[in-house]
Amino acid sequence: MTDSLATQFAPPERADSESISRDVQLLMRSALLEQLTRTIPCILLILNRQRQIVYANRGILDMLGASVVEEIAGKRPGEMIGCIHSARLQAGCGTSEFCRECGAARAVLQSQSEKTTVVSEASISTVAGGPYEFRVWASPWTYEGRDFTIVTLLDIHDEKRRQALERTFFHDVNNILTVLAGHSQLLAASGDPACSLESVAAILSASNRLVEEIASQRRLLQAESGELAVSISNVNSRSLLDEARQTFATSPDWSERAIAVDNDSDEVELATDKNLLRRVIENMTKNALEATTKGQKVLLACKKSGSSVVFSVHNPGFMPRPVQLQVFQRSFSQKGKGRGIGTYSMKLFGERYLKGKVWFSTSEDAGTTFHVSLPPAYSQNAPA
Repeated sequence: MTDSLATQFAPPERADSESISRDVQLLMRSALLEQLTRTIPCILLILNRQRQIVYANRGILDMLGASVVEEIAGKRPGEMIGCIHSARLQAGCGTSEFCRECGAARAVLQSQSEKTTVVSEASISTVAGGPYEFRVWASPWTYEGRDFTIVTLLDIHDEKRRQALERTFFHDVNNILTVLAGHSQLLAASGDPACSLESVAAILSASNRLVEEIASQRRLLQAESGELAVSISNVNSRSLLDEARQTFATSPDWSERAIAVDNDSDEVELATDKNLLRRVIENMTKNALEATTKGQKVLLACKKSGSSVVFSVHNPGFMPRPVQLQVFQRSFSQKGKGRGIGTYSMKLFGERYLKGKVWFSTSEDAGTTFHVSLPPAYSQNAPA
């Protein structure tokens, strides 16, 4: 067994290559195991006591482009699929602070310690950029006197996408349609020209928001599939912040919140995709509003920082450490199932497509601020 290494969660020790090879050969000799796992439509892994892979069914091998299990044997599951946290510490998958919130790592450890089947969910971001969302089953298994953990992973990405449509997108669309219906009724019943003009303006604004909401959902689907085309134009930073403030200030959902643009904000002209940047800022703003209570203030700002332009949205709330560790994961939310797309899409749009950087700072004294930093001129060749 390898020497002990530093860990912030799971035991770091690994079995040596000889032990891994013995386990692989032991399991590969089981014709029944091979036959059964070939019929399972989802991913199946068998781990040793050190959480290293010693068996994998054909489904995961095909997905990874591997021909035999020996190509991934000895790795831990996060290392196998390229989890962004699997290399944070030298000890690898399961040992970083972020791994404390990983549903897969926790399920395996609980199954090993309690000798029972554990079911959980895991959202995993990868170095290749794509997210995985799995339902995880971890079960103890003893074979030929050796202890293993059988891990089954079911892809639930489509299920999570459907939940997001039902809970977030349809909710927002319904709010806009309510405004359209209300002002249409006023327009039909009113004989006052001034009132009619006000309703026409409200209907036009709501119609534009509806078109943008549908377009934004389409952009998210295109972004995740790598099919999104970036459209570059000149953008005024102050005008963009004012538009974002106006969008939320006129919404009845946030009528009891104060939304303002910092008067000290810099006015900068930059070349970027306005629709994507606006979506990032609006998601930052919505996230801030959801974290506030009646009477609290959300502040939007923009500052020059060296050769970059930094947009920020501040709220007085504080994010606990477990939330901080998961905030950019797809489908993570403190507000229930079907949420968690907003912060995830900040990273997706802001970094992969706008070539910027998205991060946050939070403390009990200063509150929480989300930032997106962009170059003043978009570079197609900038690193993703």
